[in-house]
This record gives sequence, structure tokens and C-alpha cells, in this order.
Amino acid sequence: NTGMVLRLNYHPVWQNGEFKGHIWQYQDKTEDYRNESELDRSTRALSDLQLNSFEGIIHYNLQSKSISFISGNFHEISGYGKNDFPYGFETYKEKIAPDDKEWYLLRFAQDLAGKIPGRILKYRFKTGSGKIIWLRESGKFIYDKDGHATEYLLSITDISNLVLAETKARENFEKFRLIADNSKDLVCLVDLMGTCEFASGNISSFGYSGLDVVGRKFIHFIYPEDRFIIEDLFKEIKQDEMVESVEFRFLKESGTPVWVEANLSLFQDSESRPSGIILNIRDVTERRKRIEELQFTNSLVQAISEAQLNYITTQQVNESLGILMQRLVSMSGSVFGFVGEIQELEPGKKTLLTHFLTDVSWNRHIGDLYREKLRHGLQLTNMHSPLG
Repeated sequence: NTGMVLRLNYHPVWQNGEFKGHIWQYQDKTEDYRNESELDRSTRALSDLQLNSFEGIIHYNLQSKSISFISGNFHEISGYGKNDFPYGFETYKEKIAPDDKEWYLLRFAQDLAGKIPGRILKYRFKTGSGKIIWLRESGKFIYDKDGHATEYLLSITDISNLVLAETKARENFEKFRLIADNSKDLVCLVDLMGTCEFASGNISSFGYSGLDVVGRKFIHFIYPEDRFIIEDLFKEIKQDEMVESVEFRFLKESGTPVWVEANLSLFQDSESRPSGIILNIRDVTERRKRIEELQFTNSLVQAISEAQLNYITTQQVNESLGILMQRLVSMSGSVFGFVGEIQELEPGKKTLLTHFLTDVSWNRHIGDLYREKLRHGLQLTNMHSPLG
């Protein structure tokens, strides 16, 4: 019941010019077929690796501990050819930078023992010219029918420029973090999708920690009625337009809105491509409060001046007080107001003499009465009314 692979040879038999048949010869080629299949698998793996790699390739035989193949690209990257590795892969390992060699060998042994088919590593390598470069290694172990690793295929890519750019970007970010954490303002870094990637230590002044903010949409921390301001500004700055400072309400951890002023600027990566938005945020609640108080005072002075001028011109007290009251109602955001004085006509009996009363849902009769009495003052004696 065991399957076999047979090789068949046959020869025609002729006698006196007459065909008599064939002679058949069978050979058991089962083991050869198995060996050829393993070689096919190795060849296919090597082919796949070449197709998926833009860089150098090495084929290492784990049983003979020899390097059987080195691609031309490998020589261009490393400066080595096949003859430069007299002891196979052991010689290759010696080219790995001393600081990376120990962990590389440990990782190689662990992956081999753990039967991990594929792996990606990054390490420093000494080229034939003595220059140290960064390599990214993509490796694949090949196993026989019994599960034993027989070969190792690896491709290498020179990533020195990428590592340099990453290192520079990391150093720049650390400088950015240092400056941000020593700034009196809150500094936030938001990616182009609006997610907060960094918040300086001053985030605590709003009741948050960095973990509360990082990873969340920045828009969630803005008072709902003001969110359109930031959404529009994000669109503008993505188009590399100049964005001036803007004020909006920022939600503290307690949910209380505070007024802040923010300066926005575009953050670029090591290749000068836009990668985020930096916001310098300052609490301006007290400043706005002082400005609003000053504006209110100025408006009040202006209202009093207008009322005084009207009185000087018309000598009408109630009309002048009406001008003042209308301004006060508008300034305070109120819907109702009056000017009057409490009088005590006789002991224990008080009355309210109203010089001006805002128009509140009058009917025609009451409106006419009010306008008639306004010149002398509207006297209210009912203590059970709202004004009473």
C-alpha cells in the first residue's frame, strides 16, 4: 500500500527485421524523487525571495554550513562576494557590528529552535570598505520532510538613510518635547486626521493627564458650539495656508468651558512632508473677562452720556431714563427692566413710583395708560404684583 516512484525504460525488440515487442526495465526512484522535491522547494523559496526582494540575497546551507549562492545586489550593498566567506555563514556573522552581534546570534538560535519560518531583523554591518551600514534582513528557514531546518535564505536591504532619518526625527521630537514641557502654554501635536499624539505637561492645568488626551480626537475637548472653528482651521492649514491665532472654548476635565487662544502651525517630518499640526494653547479666560468688563464699563459710560445729553436737550426725566434703561437691558442680556423709587406716603404704606418700565406684553388699554402716566411716573401700590 506504499506509493512508489518508478522509472520506466523500454526498448523495442526486432528479429530478422520483424518487430517482436519491447523489453521493459523498472527502477525505484522514490528516494531520488523525495530529494528532488526538497530541492524544488528550496529553489521555489529562493525564487520567491528574489522576487520579493529589491536587494541582496544569500542562500545558506545549514547542513554543510556553506553559502551556496550570493546575488549580485548583495555584493553591491556589502562589498563582499562569495569568496569572501570561506567559512560560510560563520564568516558573515563576523561582519555584524560587535554591539549587535551577540543579540543577533541569540535571536538566530531562538528562531531556529522555535521553527519560526520567517523573520525580519535590523542591525549594523561592516562592509568590505570598512564602512558601518544599517541592514534590514528578511530571512526564511527551509525544512525537510522530518521538520529539520536544512537551509536559510536571507535578503538584505541597506536602510542606513532611513535609520538616519528616523534618528533625526526622534531627536527633533525630543527637542520639541523638551521645549513644550518647559513652555507656559499647553502644546499639543495632532496628526492630520485630528488625533492627539502629544500633550505637554501643562495639560494638567485643565485637569487632564497626557494619557487622557493622547490617542483621542482633539475635537472632543472643544466646546461643541466652537468645534466648527477648529475643523475649518485644520482644513486651511492642511492646504499650507497661513493661520492666525484663534480663540475658542476648551473643555476642562470637569466639563467646564474656558476660553483659550491657540496658535496653529504645520508640523513636518524629516522629508519636509506635512505630518501633523502643532497647537500652542493659552488660557485667556481672565483676559477675556477683563476685556468684557472694560467693554461693559465703556458702554455704560456711553449710555449715561446719551441719557444726560437727552435730559439737557429735552428736560424729560422719564424719556432720558428710558434711553438709559434700554441700553442697560441690551448690555446685560436681560428681557425686562424698570427704573423707579420706593416712596412711603404714610407710615407703613409703601408705593413704587416707576419712571420707566420696559414694554412687556401690554394690551392696548394698559399700553395707553402707561404712556399717559409715564410723564408723571406710574405709581404702583399693589404689593402682591411681581413688582410689588
